[in-house]
Amino acid sequence: MSEDIPVINFDQYSDEAIPDTLLNSVRHACENIGFFYIVNHGVNINKVNSVNEVSGKFFQQDFGTKKKYASPDLSRHGWVALNREVLDHSTPKSDYKEMYDVRPGVPPVEFPNKEFETETLGLFSECKTFALKLLRVLAGILPGELKDIESWHRSMGCDNNVTALRLLYYPSTEEQTSRCGEHTDYGTFTLLFQDSIGGLEVRSPKNDDSFIAIKPIEGAMLVNVADLLSLWTKGKFVSSRHRVVANTSNATRRSIAFFVHPDPATEISHNSDSMVTDISHFNKRIMQSEVTRTD
Repeated sequence: MSEDIPVINFDQYSDEAIPDTLLNSVRHACENIGFFYIVNHGVNINKVNSVNEVSGKFFQQDFGTKKKYASPDLSRHGWVALNREVLDHSTPKSDYKEMYDVRPGVPPVEFPNKEFETETLGLFSECKTFALKLLRVLAGILPGELKDIESWHRSMGCDNNVTALRLLYYPSTEEQTSRCGEHTDYGTFTLLFQDSIGGLEVRSPKNDDSFIAIKPIEGAMLVNVADLLSLWTKGKFVSSRHRVVANTSNATRRSIAFFVHPDPATEISHNSDSMVTDISHFNKRIMQSEVTRTD
């Protein structure tokens, strides 16, 4: 277990009555570091393993085959090649990772094969179910104007909602390099399933430029607060900067992230000059991170 990262047991959750112990645990984690593990979350780990298996087969194919399913840009469904994204603009290096975004709410949506489609959409559905439960928990700890937060996320998986199941593949490397640059996530919150390799780190809340290693816990889900939840709470909930580094093993690493976003027109902030919505914030962050394609 990673020191300073709380572990929250979700088996106490109930649609009828959410216990104070669960509400207080989530509030404390959101306010202090913005990351926490969830155990007994109800997402089928066998489904997670199946998705890692089918995505692993896909990532091992040649460039030409994978290119047939390439996303036209980082906001769409499909495969994204190595070095197409740069998240840390303090360094000239782009991220050393491939990914496949399953984004069924934003057509066109095409899959490499039927097994890939079935397994990934099945996991998307299970992650959405858990995300709605966590939104109900958040509604129990947020102030009055944010109590309807669950209803703002009803279109996950349809109607141009950009919620995505991202399949991540970090090839083995001989260098002690950054696999994913330091950044915050764009949406409401993120659910993450790691393999056993490790390498994910979050900035310490002590403001001393140190990082905390987020070691994998078998069967656990990792949750982190993202930009919108921090903006809605005026910074009370922490969207912490995090990164993925190559550790001493330099082995291939895989993970699965579920990026939760509200409906596209959901208002994030508003002043006399402009209104920021989820889709405008998302598009701005995408444009900042995308490396121009040369293939």
